[in-house]
Amino acid sequence: MVMVFVCFTMLGCAPKEEPSQVEAPVETPVEETVDLGESIILSTTTSTENSGLLAYILPDFTEKTGVQVKVVAVGTGKALQMGKDGEADVLLVHAKPTEEAFIAEGHGIERYDVMYNDFCLSLDQMLTQPVLTESKI
Repeated sequence: MVMVFVCFTMLGCAPKEEPSQVEAPVETPVEETVDLGESIILSTTTSTENSGLLAYILPDFTEKTGVQVKVVAVGTGKALQMGKDGEADVLLVHAKPTEEAFIAEGHGIERYDVMYNDFCLSLDQMLTQPVLTESKI
């Protein structure tokens, strides 16, 4: 069964919600949540691992809890399958409908939105460096 890991239980990237719809996070001390043991396995996507986020936050988590986190970076489908097979304690993926089905089927305890992607275009670069020109058509 997938264990609770602070706010990382069944996580994923999701579309940005309007501020009125976003619930404020509740800080729960790890000691009051569950006994995590000495280590846990976090199955996540390669994009999350490559972002540097985990390298930034996991040392602080380990220092505060004493729990070592082994990261297994794979695709979303494989990460979810690892959760179903009991090969991971925590999942950090980005496929909201599939994550919701995972929870509904009883494979996980709860799902939280953790992050989202914003794609920004620089108008200045678009005006000075056109993508297509007549010679490229």
